[in-house]
Amino acid sequence: IITTIAFWVLVFVLEPDPAIAEAIPEVLQVLEVLCTIIFSLEYSTRLAVCDQGGISARQFIFAPMNVLDLLAILPFYVELLLRKAGFQDTPVLRAFRVVRLIRVVRVLKLGRYASGIRLTAQALAASSQALSVLVFLLSMGAVLFSSALFYAERLSCPDRDDMTQGDLYAYAQECADSYNHGVSPRFGLCCTEFNAPNDFPSITAATWWTMVTMTSVGYGEVHPRTVLGKCVGSLVMLTGMVVIALPVAIVGQNFQELYECHNMDMARAAANSRMQAPGRTWALVPGSDILRKLGQLRPTDPDVKDALASFLSALPEVWEQREQLMRERRYGLQKQNDSTQRFSNLLQTMEAAR
Repeated sequence: IITTIAFWVLVFVLEPDPAIAEAIPEVLQVLEVLCTIIFSLEYSTRLAVCDQGGISARQFIFAPMNVLDLLAILPFYVELLLRKAGFQDTPVLRAFRVVRLIRVVRVLKLGRYASGIRLTAQALAASSQALSVLVFLLSMGAVLFSSALFYAERLSCPDRDDMTQGDLYAYAQECADSYNHGVSPRFGLCCTEFNAPNDFPSITAATWWTMVTMTSVGYGEVHPRTVLGKCVGSLVMLTGMVVIALPVAIVGQNFQELYECHNMDMARAAANSRMQAPGRTWALVPGSDILRKLGQLRPTDPDVKDALASFLSALPEVWEQREQLMRERRYGLQKQNDSTQRFSNLLQTMEAAR
């Protein structure tokens, strides 16, 4: 499936290129059909055996990842039906070609098979509160700083009511000259007829520049041209670094913790499989029902209740460590016995050779 997704991504990227599409159109179509058939078979197979996993067909269909899988293959069959119905080059088919962009969700299928993508999604989910704070702070900063920038730049706009027709014509000519970089040598900042800066005609237009600056992207297509506007821009840069740095650090820490837990689970699974003995079953829970009985206790004393809860939360890990030590000890004894047996066989062979 991962190989199929990689091939489909290649087809999706190369298909819009006119030179490649004209050179090998049949190859691209065959790969598209083949990938869609494989995705359809995979989806149908998982749907057919979903009850073996303890979920109903309805639950399977409406699961988020399965909805994406279905959206990835539906456009192919819908377009095929439309062509069979006679819609060859009609507005309906041309409009549906835009809907075919839904196929790009096939890339998200990698999350089902790539542990790195799953870890990233889990880290983002665990950092939802930090990310919501980040979005809130960015939104507040965008509103405040875009308003401040708009009015700071607007202060440098010349008063059109005090200008003659000749002045307005000269002002328009100087602003149209790219050599002046948006500033009239005689009248000041170039502004619209509504006394708004050309680069920031509204607070909404200034919001784009504020978001780009706060996120340290800085396209540079527009920028403040007055001293007061540049002062506001400096505040935006400093605020953006502080606002983004704190929540992003939390996301990185959560990812690090999940990554360490994932590595620990992988190492534990490898150790368990390595130390398994034929005919022996290892259990990570006590043979008695002590945990269940302790969990059913309802002490009235708050201190006793807290102590019992802490004890119950730590007991499974203690038991697991105990079982791990036992497995390691048995594994070591088994290796020692094997070495002793091999050495004995070697001695017997040497004595027989004499």
